[in-house]
Amino acid sequence: MSRKTTSTIMTAAITACLLVTGAAYAADQPAAAKNQQASKSAASDVKAPQAGLLLTHPVQAAELYAFGLQKRNAHIQYASFTDSLKKKMANTFEKLKWVTGSSSSWITSWEITRETKLSSTKHSVELKLNTATLSGPSTPATLKITVVKAGSSWLVDAVSLSGELTRSGLAQAPASRGADLGIQDAQTLAAKAASAYWYMTSGGKLIGTVEEFSIPGIGNYYRWMGKDLDTIAELNAFLVQVFTPEQSKSFIDGQLKAGALVEINGRLAQPNADGGSRLMWSKAKATLLKDGKTDKVFSFSVPVGEKETETVVIAFTLTAQGWKVNEAIGTIR
Repeated sequence: MSRKTTSTIMTAAITACLLVTGAAYAADQPAAAKNQQASKSAASDVKAPQAGLLLTHPVQAAELYAFGLQKRNAHIQYASFTDSLKKKMANTFEKLKWVTGSSSSWITSWEITRETKLSSTKHSVELKLNTATLSGPSTPATLKITVVKAGSSWLVDAVSLSGELTRSGLAQAPASRGADLGIQDAQTLAAKAASAYWYMTSGGKLIGTVEEFSIPGIGNYYRWMGKDLDTIAELNAFLVQVFTPEQSKSFIDGQLKAGALVEINGRLAQPNADGGSRLMWSKAKATLLKDGKTDKVFSFSVPVGEKETETVVIAFTLTAQGWKVNEAIGTIR
């Protein structure tokens, strides 16, 4: 089955979410879930949903979850889960502060590519997620969602990811990690690296009025990082989506040492300055220089304005999480 999302299904899914997001989340957030665990109910983990959440078709549950991903709203995603998946994901969502995704890579649309009936109470739904960055369209990701019948409603019981989806809380499927890195893949990854660099240096997701402050002994005109990047762990998790873990650690350590990042009571601040680049990485053309099984090097011809180009050589390394840029962060900018 291959089709675009339909307004009927989305209307039903969003309506269901609006009915329960406030009440169901208040009842189902981690503290309440722990209390429920303490009661050691003999019932199955797959239970009937909160009153008001009624998804009458498996695809509605899958699309409600996809809608939550697109809106970066973990509350909506959580409302679509079975009890067992809620228990599994609660801590992850808590660490993400119930905001998933990133402003530097977002879901533009999704498409149901396959629905498989496994039994009368269990379906598998596959979705293609079209994504983009500030540099333009990026490589789509694929979700395989297991949906089960819980009482009178369908709920998401498991999700697996193929491809990259920044700060989704989902692990990348192992099957996709060993894929070869072609020229188009390298161009896409380089464009993501440029986008990630400028997003990070611009502070991340800044909300409301940005207030400047001084840090005694260090400097003036600092600002807090956005809530999606305001801890070392969150910044590292963001950077390793594109760069190798070693490059991410080296960059963060160097920024802290130089005062370009300052950690105050576990929260990150940076100088209140923005920047940009004339290099058009979304239109860069790559040429393979070194071809190895786990290491590749490409030369990029990057447009600068309308007539000029700049040559940048970039190394890539295959890690356990897939191909990553293995250059000092800021090389691509």
